[in-house]
Amino acid sequence: METHSQSQLSTIEEETSITGQLSRVKDTGKMMFGEVSQGTSTVSSKFIYIGSKEESSSDIVALREAPVGSSVTITGILKDAPKKSTQKYELHILSAVVHSVVEDPATYPYGLKMHKKLSPEEATQRLTTIRSDTYRRFRDKTFQSIMRLRGYTYSALATFFGDRGFIKIDSPILTESDCEGAGEMFTVTTLDMTTGHSEHDKDFFGKKMHLTVSGQLEVEAAARALMKVYTHGRTFRAEHSKTRRHLAEFEMLEPEQVFTHPDPEKRFEQLMDLEEDMVKHVIRSIFGSDSALSDLSYLDETFDSGVVEQLKSCIEEPFTRITYTEAVGLLQKHVAEGGQFDDMDLFWGMDLASEHEKWLCEQVFLRPVFVTHYPQDLKSFYMKADTGCSEDRVTCQAVDLLVPGIGELCGGSMREDCPEKLEAVMAKKKVSKEGLQWYIDLRKDGGLPTGGFGLGFARLVSFITGGQHVRDVVPFPRSYDA
Repeated sequence: METHSQSQLSTIEEETSITGQLSRVKDTGKMMFGEVSQGTSTVSSKFIYIGSKEESSSDIVALREAPVGSSVTITGILKDAPKKSTQKYELHILSAVVHSVVEDPATYPYGLKMHKKLSPEEATQRLTTIRSDTYRRFRDKTFQSIMRLRGYTYSALATFFGDRGFIKIDSPILTESDCEGAGEMFTVTTLDMTTGHSEHDKDFFGKKMHLTVSGQLEVEAAARALMKVYTHGRTFRAEHSKTRRHLAEFEMLEPEQVFTHPDPEKRFEQLMDLEEDMVKHVIRSIFGSDSALSDLSYLDETFDSGVVEQLKSCIEEPFTRITYTEAVGLLQKHVAEGGQFDDMDLFWGMDLASEHEKWLCEQVFLRPVFVTHYPQDLKSFYMKADTGCSEDRVTCQAVDLLVPGIGELCGGSMREDCPEKLEAVMAKKKVSKEGLQWYIDLRKDGGLPTGGFGLGFARLVSFITGGQHVRDVVPFPRSYDA
């Protein structure tokens, strides 16, 4: 006899066991019925016991007295539910084990009141309230749906890259290089913090080390030999930001691929094709899974987010592609016609704010948007410069994928494949060559041109689930709270 989830309860008249938390229980005296939440879907497993308390064995009496929230294993015979019932099956109890009871049912926050229908505003507030409640957070039905979709999204990404011949590479968490060049890194040391830790030659590695902000530089080394690779792991940024899109510890998916088309612009387009195919594959995978779609529909109804229709529209039409210059022009035109932004200082060379990004994909194009060919001064040192640019408007083959509700989802580029040009940009941007000579040397002795992008996994899960805050789509959020 095995313990089954709700989705596996399909063999009628067979002895079956279910394990989970009591989400409902009612004892009329002559019978008892209720539901067990197993965490496998939004649908609880329903049970029934016909008989009075006096006729019950001690284990059934313990179940009858257990308050909502208690963990139990119930064994019984699976039968078709009555025709007027809302469920398809019900478990007729033979025996029960109460593993742990709720100590104070009157104050237990995840009892019957957690199953009350909430308004979208109330549901959002509840997620916010339990955000730091590690002990009980996973018992929330809405959070469970988000976590299941998070896991499904992870699997869909692994399938996508595996089917396309990408090799997963684990990039290091400890690094000496600042890939983004922003200096927002956590320093790692074994030195005594009470006496200072500036003498890095005496530290564990004999030099200054940090928690990585990106695995991109390392996967470039692998890609130039293995052709198609990706890393999916932890990254860290000591950015003093408390926005709903930022975390201090988060997961990044970073594919890197060799592109050899003779036309450099065509290579750039192939990189965007990869990003678009990836996002659409994840969405199609979710729509192709009954369990994942059930969770998505539940979240859509709970928050009235329209996320199901939004995702459907994403796979029905090609993503829009515009240049940075065109994007700035659209923003300026909108303001000239009376439109408003919080940031009205719009000029070529500005860094697009989140409100600008969301306006482009939510109000102008009504779909995901690739913004390409950013000013080189705005982007990282390794991004390949465009040719034929005027001296005052040097752009590079950088691309950001913007999606509704989120703004930037992915950031990527073609990588500068000429070592001399790379060193020149590093000097201009004052990026130290110390510790990066190996990265420059990748362009020499049989090096190949590559391109890739970084995907903030929590942002993708927010986009897929309709989540309003990245802290609500990660199991244990770590963020700046000062």
